[in-house]
Amino acid sequence: MAKKPDWDYALRIRGVTLKTLPVAVLADYLKEFAALLGDDSKPVLDGIVKGSVVVRVKQVGQHPAYTRARIQHAANDPLGPGGRSFVKLSELMNRSGARGEIVDRQENTVVSFPVFAAKEYAAPEMTVSDVGTLDGRVVGISGADDTVHLRLLDKGSVEHRIVLRDIAMAQDLAKRFRSDIVRVHVHGTWRRTDSGKWEPHAVYADRVEILDGASPRDFVQTLRAIKTGWSEMQEPLKELADIRGTDDLHA
Repeated sequence: MAKKPDWDYALRIRGVTLKTLPVAVLADYLKEFAALLGDDSKPVLDGIVKGSVVVRVKQVGQHPAYTRARIQHAANDPLGPGGRSFVKLSELMNRSGARGEIVDRQENTVVSFPVFAAKEYAAPEMTVSDVGTLDGRVVGISGADDTVHLRLLDKGSVEHRIVLRDIAMAQDLAKRFRSDIVRVHVHGTWRRTDSGKWEPHAVYADRVEILDGASPRDFVQTLRAIKTGWSEMQEPLKELADIRGTDDLHA
């Protein structure tokens, strides 16, 4: 005749073994499991089963039925009795790459711990020095001393702030307020945000170009209008082959 189990609840931790689970982490599991069951249940360790780690406990305090209700309530109320420990156990399993549940002595599942999605860690912020260009329209320019601050709005409606140290340059840009698209060549620092995007942080103007506001379609039309002579030839591809000295254009 099989021996009747002499334990009340067990914490099953699947995906780890006693050989892969650090002792300090196992101690954290025991601490939070005991706190989840509650001081009134006075749980004592009844053994740790090999394979997937199974921690069995026996109650010497209140009736196991009260403890079952406490466990199930904690799984649904993180602010209630035992709720914090249920969350901590879930986090421990997530960090261990494990999954688990609490079962009673009849092997019935009392609660299962949620499986969290893999956490995406944000890229650390970083600042570097570099040179570059910023395109946009002048939407603000101000300054009461030798330094002038330019506000440039790019086509994505992102506003960039640029420091000008050339008063003549600042005066010229002020005339182009909300009109011409300008390209400002800058040097300074760029910062990578926690989302991985690089943004100008503290940049200084070196020189400015006034960009043509023509659309790509206008630009193509301009190129088409350039007379090259190829359109007047009867066989332009043969002429190109003769220039290259080959009868095979793909050679």
